[in-house]
Amino acid sequence: MKTRRALVEDLQILAKEDGEKRTIMVNIQPIHDAEGKLTGFQGIARDISERSQQQEQMIHSEKLATVGLIASGIAHEIGTPLNIISGNAEFLLADLPEYHPMREELETIVDQCQRISDQVKSLLNFARPSSSQFAPLNINEIIHDTLRLLKHMIKPNHNIQVNLTPEMPPLMGDKYRLRQLFINLLLNAFQAMPTGGSLTISTRLISGSRAPKVEDPYVDIKIQDSGQGIEKEHLTSIFDPFFTTKAMGQGTGLGLAVCLRIVKDHAGASR
Repeated sequence: MKTRRALVEDLQILAKEDGEKRTIMVNIQPIHDAEGKLTGFQGIARDISERSQQQEQMIHSEKLATVGLIASGIAHEIGTPLNIISGNAEFLLADLPEYHPMREELETIVDQCQRISDQVKSLLNFARPSSSQFAPLNINEIIHDTLRLLKHMIKPNHNIQVNLTPEMPPLMGDKYRLRQLFINLLLNAFQAMPTGGSLTISTRLISGSRAPKVEDPYVDIKIQDSGQGIEKEHLTSIFDPFFTTKAMGQGTGLGLAVCLRIVKDHAGASR
């Protein structure tokens, strides 16, 4: 019996019952007898999840290093002249009467300088995040606080459902970074529903065999919206720095990348 070169060689992403995804390399070869007649097939399936994850981590690390260089260069080249422009505009504003026709233009300059400065800070914070300050906290309170901060984003035609498990045990986390996580996710949800829709936020405590490879028990936090969603071909890129499906000028592409880093820093997982 003889075998020839692989007839099929493919990667398959399989999901286990607990939601964990595994990467499987499938190799199928034809089997022929001495006369060359096809008699069957033989196949080998190998779990290459760890190797695949290591490759993804290396690629992600290289991207972060590039982001760091870009952020440092932007901060240096833009920061100083931006401060001069903003400072001069504020100086002129201080000497103008309240109803002077130039006030609106100068205020626009100051506002846009602040906007650019905030974008630069986002880059720097992503490239060199500050160390987390972990302390016991109530995750439900963090979610309620975030909703209060974003109440101006909620329109009459937004249906908000908040299903938080009561008496949630204290968690160790950084409340400021977790608030940033929820702000980013909720802003994305509201922006995905410009004409209204449904938003559901839920928490639950999970333990036992259903828990993935994180500390047991763990808290499952789910945010769902009725927006148009992400195209299937983009799902593997949504956590990449600078990737965005928004129109030019409407997003930096760092929001979900920052979210993923916060989740991982809290020993969590996203799905």
